[in-house]
Amino acid sequence: MKPLIHLFFESPLWLGAFCFLLFAGVLFARQRWESGAARRYAIPTTLLIIGLLFVIQKLVVTQREEILMAMNAFVAAIEREDTSAIHEALAQDYAGDAMDREGFTNYLASVMEVLDIRDTRLMQRDLDIGDDSAVMTLTAKATVSVRNQIGQFHWGSWRMAWLRKPEGWKIVSVKPLRVDGQPVDTLQTLGGYLP
Repeated sequence: MKPLIHLFFESPLWLGAFCFLLFAGVLFARQRWESGAARRYAIPTTLLIIGLLFVIQKLVVTQREEILMAMNAFVAAIEREDTSAIHEALAQDYAGDAMDREGFTNYLASVMEVLDIRDTRLMQRDLDIGDDSAVMTLTAKATVSVRNQIGQFHWGSWRMAWLRKPEGWKIVSVKPLRVDGQPVDTLQTLGGYLP
């Protein structure tokens, strides 16, 4: 089921490949059809179906896409150093590394006083989605500079838990896994990498 959802609702590239194969199949098969009307309407009907598939893909937003949009907004808030947007991205019942919502927001604010994070690229984003919860394992790369010095390229792996709330998907915990290839257990341990 997940591959079909990804094909028809999330990936324009895969839908384009599917539509190309569909169109090629109709072109090939219509020459063998006996009905003149079927041959005449095969191509326009196929083009109409292809157009509808792309419109449907544009209109339908899956849970995966909702979470990825929320994740992109969270990363953009970190790059802008917008603590109110960061706070808004977190669930009221945030509980990660013995920090609540306020504690995590304050932790990120203290990190952003020292570090400037920009040009973030989310590489791998594996999502395991349940009914109202999800776990994302991601790898991110970013340019990080210390107190406005020349930035250096760093990467890290993270695990994030999400809950679907009435106002959208919210982060309920963030756990670092690796930073620049070194295993990291907690955000407090990550403090050892900060100047």
